Amino acid sequence: MQPLGTLRMRLLACLQADNPKLATFFDPPADCPVFECLREHWARLYKKFSDDPYSRIFVAAGLLTFGDLRYVDDILNNLPRNPVVIDHGAGWCALVPYETVAAVLPIPKEHRNVRGWIQGSADASAVAQWLNENRSRLLWDSSSERFGLE
Repeated sequence: MQPLGTLRMRLLACLQADNPKLATFFDPPADCPVFECLREHWARLYKKFSDDPYSRIFVAAGLLTFGDLRYVDDILNNLPRNPVVIDHGAGWCALVPYETVAAVLPIPKEHRNVRGWIQGSADASAVAQWLNENRSRLLWDSSSERFGLE
């Protein structure tokens, strides 16, 4: 599954997609193209997690990595209330949905530090404003798997 790339693999790890006891388990059949299977898997999970905003933002981030901009609002509307503390490498999953947004959108460099994306913060407001101003100009580039500005 290495062709999925680092962002998708990190999202799968945070969702514990390697655990067959969980609904997030991902083990695509050999005859199914892995990208197609993963997109379908995340689309099913998105519906399943309709009442679980924390899990849903990970799935929304996964769908965003396929160029579906509809899901960015789910992520940005569920920013942490307090700064995320990472202790000796633990806690990094809490930032992965936001890091995904920063990685696939051409957000200005001065607003890319996702640790500053806290509900009500100046950085969060700046990112929201940038997205509002540029949403209609964002185009998905499937070769780089990132959005660019028109």
